[in-house]
Order: sequence, then structure tokens, then C-alpha cells
Amino acid sequence: MKTNHVSVLIVGAGPVGLATAALLRQHGVAVRIIEKNKGPTPYSKAIGIHARTLESMHALGLTEQLIADGHPMHKFRLVEDGRTIMAAGFSNIGSPYSFVLGLPQSRTEQNLLARFQELGGSVEWGTHLTGITSCGNPGMPDAPAVVRVQDADGVEQTISCNWLIGADGSRSAVREMAKIAFPGGDYGNAFILGDVKIDWDGPKYDLQFFLSGKGYLLLIPMPNGMHRIIAQTDQTYEDFQQGERPATTLQELQQIVNRNGPGNLRVHSPQWLTCAPFYHRLADTAVKDRIVLVGDAFHLFSPLGAQGLNTGFQDAFNLGWKLAFIERAGPIPSCFTLTRTSARQLRAGSQQSPRRPHATLPRHRCRNGCCVATPPPGTTVPNEFKRRCRECSPV
Repeated sequence: MKTNHVSVLIVGAGPVGLATAALLRQHGVAVRIIEKNKGPTPYSKAIGIHARTLESMHALGLTEQLIADGHPMHKFRLVEDGRTIMAAGFSNIGSPYSFVLGLPQSRTEQNLLARFQELGGSVEWGTHLTGITSCGNPGMPDAPAVVRVQDADGVEQTISCNWLIGADGSRSAVREMAKIAFPGGDYGNAFILGDVKIDWDGPKYDLQFFLSGKGYLLLIPMPNGMHRIIAQTDQTYEDFQQGERPATTLQELQQIVNRNGPGNLRVHSPQWLTCAPFYHRLADTAVKDRIVLVGDAFHLFSPLGAQGLNTGFQDAFNLGWKLAFIERAGPIPSCFTLTRTSARQLRAGSQQSPRRPHATLPRHRCRNGCCVATPPPGTTVPNEFKRRCRECSPV
């Protein structure tokens, strides 16, 4: 069987995989991206986009489009037993984007896919990874990673690549085939998530968290008058290990809203309902030989706070320019590494926020969100890796 070679092969065309692919294409790196599903997700899934992600999206020219498509949330309110115990704004977070953006993942992916296609890329839909023959050796130029894939027509092929990126989610085939451990646990009870319209006399445009002795409920405004509701249910992890998944109904969601919510809030017109256990997990390493894990393949969080999507994007933005630098600028300087210590550092400290798991170089950040990497001593940095704005000093 003939072996096809590509600089970077990405497995998984979710938001993190698409962002990584677009960044690499923008730097002129040859990249292929495969996705086992037949097309982009139609579901809203992850909906919270943080300020740092919006800053980073300038690198792809997508920031303003994402904001136009989404719903900015400028305030946060914490309510306990009908009484507001805390109210705060996001105006002091030190960013031009002093809000959390509510935007369905399906729309985020559409924007990323469109940008990737503008750059000449295409996703190989219905194509899945069937095996990893070799993890490669980054210290040897003639020792790439080698994998087997099968396309939508059942045709198998062998691909060699300088870098294999696992962006294929919590059940990552890349991670499992590379035999990278993924320790962690679940949160006990399962979560219910619903994208619905609501009838309620209370404030509808802020991020709101309701607490009571019976449980909690998060209410998140979205575009087009929709709201995301997140709450824990009485179902446990074990309930989802018995063949068929428990059904999720609007009636069940309404019952939880009545129990945990502000009162007199009716849900209707659902666009998406799901219920599942969620996990906190962190892979033992993000990098193994020529394999790199990003996003949910590397780390998992509770859906509260949108940490998973946003840390995944930071994986992409830190990794993208580094791989482009390596592919375009030659040998890897000794101080320029895709760190293997992040997982241990995060586990030793807090499993809440691996903000930049691949960043090892000092970075300068200006008020407009541009980043300039400090080059390794004695390294010539090609002009395309010098990102600046009028408020930045040149590298």
C-alpha cells in the first residue's frame, strides 16, 4: 500500500481541530484533517467564548464575525433562594472584550471551517483513524509518525506525517492508540443541558447562577432569544452504563427548573436537549514522540464555565505557530519545546485551568490582544511569525 506524506495530520474537525488546521494553513504548512462524522455538528454544544479566545481569534480574522453572531454577556448574577447575593460585571478583566460571548459551537465551527476553506483547506469527512503504526521520533528527520485511516468509501490508506494532532475529543482514538493514560473521575450526578426559549419576568440578558438547598441551575442567554440551561440531575454515572442512555425530555427539564430555578420560569421550544455525566480528566502527557493532544483529548472539565472549549482554543493557538515555526524554520532549538511537564504541573496544582499547555516561551501581550513570542537566543524568526500591532514593539 502506498504511503502518502503530509507535514501535519489532524484527527478531529471540531472547533479545536479546525482552529489548528486554519492556523497551520495560514502559515503555509501542508495539513490534512480527517473527521469520522459525515459533516459539521448541527448541535450547539459548547457555547461560552472567553475574552482571551476572542483576542486570539484576531490571528484568523474571525473575532468580529464571532461577536456579530453571538450574544455578549456583560454581567453575572448569583442568586440564592430568590435573593441576589452577588452581582458583578466583566469590565475589569483587562481585555478589549469585557464580556463572555454566548455562541453555539455549531456556528463557531462554521466560521472556522469557512476560514480554513478560504485558505485552501478541506476536511475529509467520514474518515477515521484505524491504527498508529509508528509514533515517530522528533529527533530524527526521517522518522515520521505513520498511521492508517479509512475513508467514507471504506478505502484504507497509510499516511506518514511529521506531526499527528489528536483533536478528536474525550474518547480520542489518537490518545488511546498512542497508549497515553487519561486519569480522572466524574462529578457524581449527571448534567442536563437544554437550549430552550423561556417565559419569565426576570432579567434575561445576563449570566445567572441559581442556588438552593435542592440544587443549582445555570441560565445562559444565547442568540435569537434562546437560553442554555445547565443543572445537575438525580441520575448518576452508573445510569449511563446500562445500554440505552436515559431519555431527556422537556418535562424533566421543567421539573428541574421548578425545583432549582428562580420560580415562574417556563421552558419551551427546545432546540437541543441532552443529559450525560461529565468528567474531570487530564492526560499524563500532551506530547508523545510526534503525537500531540489538544482540547478534550488532553483535558476534560465540567461544562460550567466553558473551560473546555477555551483552553482547547489556547492549545490550538499556542501549538499552531510553534509547529509552523518548526516546519518552516528548521531544527528545534533546545529551549523551544512542546512541553511534556504541563500535565504534571497542572495535576500538582489545580485541575481547573490548563490555560496554555503548550506555551514554553515568554510572550508579550498588548492591549489589543496581539502576541509576540520571544525568539530563542540566536534564532532567526521569519517575518510571518512576527505578529504585532501599532501598540506593540517589533520583535
